[in-house]
Amino acid sequence: MTGTESKTMLLWRAKRLARRGNAEGVIDALLPLVDEQADDPVVLALYAAARFQTGDLPRAIEAYDRTLAADPSHRVARFQLGLALASLPEHQAAVAAWAPLLDDEAEFMAHFHSAQSLLALGRPANAAPLLETARRRMPREHPLSDDLDKIMALGMDGGHA
Repeated sequence: MTGTESKTMLLWRAKRLARRGNAEGVIDALLPLVDEQADDPVVLALYAAARFQTGDLPRAIEAYDRTLAADPSHRVARFQLGLALASLPEHQAAVAAWAPLLDDEAEFMAHFHSAQSLLALGRPANAAPLLETARRRMPREHPLSDDLDKIMALGMDGGHA
């Protein structure tokens, strides 16, 4: 088996395990590739997501950073990096991670989560326009729509759902 075949097989196995929700299996499948394929954003992002799912936030953050070093436009890695940082809670770093996503005219999740982090930092005036944008763009049937409404009803006073 050539190196390319080996990578293909490991990546296929990892994706199959991810679909089954087996994050530990994904990590095991990708470990041989993580250092070998240090610049492959597909490998790194899948590995980072599995680390995030297992609660290994430091390794998830490191892998998301590596993903973004390999592909600065990787939107999913950027969004997930912000979620991992906010979970620590490193809210200022999370806001910085999400900032490049805010220019997308259809985006609402980074707006919502950035606003939550800004509220946690005691900056409701900075959160308000992000919440308003999220409300305009987020579909009413979205699972976080009710949470968004509750936060906005609180008057964005720093408390959040």
